[in-house]
Amino acid sequence: MEETPALMKHIEDHLGPILAGWTTDPDGNKQPFQIVICNSPVAGAKVLLTLGLSSKPLWTEAQGLRRQEMLMMFRETDKPRSLPVVLQELALQAWSRDQAFALGDVIGPRGPIVEGGTVSAFFVAPPAYLPESFAFVRGIGPVRATVLFGWLVPIAETEAAFVRANGAEAFEDELMSSSPDLLDFRRASIV
Repeated sequence: MEETPALMKHIEDHLGPILAGWTTDPDGNKQPFQIVICNSPVAGAKVLLTLGLSSKPLWTEAQGLRRQEMLMMFRETDKPRSLPVVLQELALQAWSRDQAFALGDVIGPRGPIVEGGTVSAFFVAPPAYLPESFAFVRGIGPVRATVLFGWLVPIAETEAAFVRANGAEAFEDELMSSSPDLLDFRRASIV
C-alpha cells in the first residue's frame, strides 16, 4: 500500500509513534488494513485507528466516493480490550460494503461497547479532541487523495435515537451545551 507511509507520518506527526498494531482478526485471518494504537494529546488517553482502510475508495450518499480512516479514543485506565476488535469489525463492514461512514451517521446500538458500559452505539464525528490539522490529510497515494478521519464517538441508545429523530446537528448542539466526557464508556446519556 503506497498510502501507508504518508498516513503513518501524518498520524505520528500528530500523535507520536505508533505503539502497536494488528493485521489479523482474533482468529488469525489477515485483514485488508491494520488497527494501530497511539498516544493521545488528551492526558491519560489512547487512540485506536485504522491504517489502510483509505486504500479503497468508499461511497457515501452525500459526498460520493471518499477515502476514510476511522478512530476511537479511550482512557488508559479503562483498558477496553474489546475495542481493537470492535474497530476492526466496523471498518471491515465499511470495506466489504464499499460504503464509508459519513459524518453524522449513527452505528448501532448493538449492546454495551465495553463490559459494564452504558454506551452501545457510535456517532461519526470529526476528531474534535485531536488537533484540528489531524482531521484530514491531502495528497495520499498515487491518486493524491484526501483522506478523512472519522471519530467513532461512543453514545447511549437514547442518544442514538435522538440523532435519528432530530438530526446530527441537533445532537452536536446538545454535545456542545452539555460537554460530556466522550471518552467515558460509562457516562450518562445527555438526552
